[in-house]
Order: sequence, then C-alpha cells, then structure tokens
Amino acid sequence: MDMMSYVDGKANGSVTLTKVGFQTYQLVARKFDPSTGKETFPELVTLNRQNVAEAQAAAATELANATKRAAGMAQLISDLDALDSVA
Repeated sequence: MDMMSYVDGKANGSVTLTKVGFQTYQLVARKFDPSTGKETFPELVTLNRQNVAEAQAAAATELANATKRAAGMAQLISDLDALDSVA
C-alpha cells in the first residue's frame, strides 16, 4: 500500500492500523471489486517501526532529488527564455 492510499483510506475509514507486537503493526485496507462494488478480501500488511522510518527517509530523499530536478528544469527554461529574447 502506498502512503497516499493510506492517508485517503484512513480519512474514509477503509484502512485500520493495529499494534500486534513490540514495534510491529498490521495495516488492513478494505478492498472492493471494481466491477461489482462488493467488498473482497482485505489487503494485510505487517510492518515494523524501523521499516517505516527507512521508507520515510527514502521518500524524503526522493523529494529532495525531485526538488533539485525541478529547480534545474526551471533554470533551463529561464535560460531558454533569455536566449529567445536576444534573437
């Protein structure tokens, strides 16, 4: 389950999180058949705090890299605009 789905699912009540052991948790997401709308077997994910922290750190790194790429593209567009205004 991706974290965007987690946030939405938590807001609409289709995702629950329970503690099952020392720093171990179970995430349960209700699933529905898209053609019938009927509920199907839920998605079960067992996770621990360390895995979640590592995933959050990786997401923060991806965000920082995406921000750098966006800044580079913005600079390139600015440079292209400057060249176009000279001609």
